[in-house]
Amino acid sequence: MKKILAIALALCLVLGLSAAAAEYKTVEPGKFIYATSPDFPPFESLDDDGNVVGIEPDLLCTVNSATAEDPRGVYRALRETGAGWVQFIPIVVREGGGFSKESISPEDYGKFLLSVFREWSENDLGRMDVQFFAEMAK
Repeated sequence: MKKILAIALALCLVLGLSAAAAEYKTVEPGKFIYATSPDFPPFESLDDDGNVVGIEPDLLCTVNSATAEDPRGVYRALRETGAGWVQFIPIVVREGGGFSKESISPEDYGKFLLSVFREWSENDLGRMDVQFFAEMAK
């Protein structure tokens, strides 16, 4: 699970910064591919039935203008990792007198969070936490 967490965090950082470095491309659109090696207890190991078990990862995902185009797809990809907690941080980069094209606008970040909230409340309430929503519910 530690490797999954590291890969997922690296992917989120790459997604958040990809537009700044180059045009973002995936091997297969809509697919989130990661690898695991169940030989790192207690983070991940095999139980007696051969199932991978371990500590649920907490994920941090950066949101930029590119990732904001598919909020439910981003959320679903993170959900598939088995994470118990997800946090979404907006990417805003000053450039000249304004912001870079990779930056997410306040309006688009709000739309992103609204879509994620709908997906989460319809399918994952009580199974997975999204930091922004969990903190507001306290």
